[in-house]
Amino acid sequence: MRLKSWHGCVLAAVFALSACADTEVKSPPEGVMSVAARLAAPPAEAVRVVVANVPPGRQIEQLTLIDATGARHPAKSLVPVSVAEGSTTARPVFGLSARGGSSSGFQPSLGIGWNIMRSGSDRTSRRIEAQVPIPDPAAYRATSQRWRVEVGFTEIDGEKRTLGFPIAGP
Repeated sequence: MRLKSWHGCVLAAVFALSACADTEVKSPPEGVMSVAARLAAPPAEAVRVVVANVPPGRQIEQLTLIDATGARHPAKSLVPVSVAEGSTTARPVFGLSARGGSSSGFQPSLGIGWNIMRSGSDRTSRRIEAQVPIPDPAAYRATSQRWRVEVGFTEIDGEKRTLGFPIAGP
């Protein structure tokens, strides 16, 4: 059996896809809080902040935008959200078949698909969302790399803490 040149290309594509076959998207480990701060939408008029995976007992008290001069601009409201989380696994599925006989010739075929499965380890995660207006959009555009977001929270033992985070670019 002699392969045509396009058969070689298809086989090369199959092997290339199988190299990245086991792509898995996972939630952060339980108890590890993550913070994402980015512009809500162009033009730069507000920063959207999402504090995800808030551990049980931890209370998010304040989200504050801090400008390049150190001035503080607190979020007007914090919106709590409960999210069901789990991991998703995506794997390619390949199929190879052949049809034909001695008089009709040989006709190979190749099928490629994706098998997407959700794991059974679902859990509910607490999340806080806020949108903080940028008081001076022109100043933000000129000095955006010096602006940051600060998250103030109380631990289950009553200890108050603050953490600062940069704002992701556009």
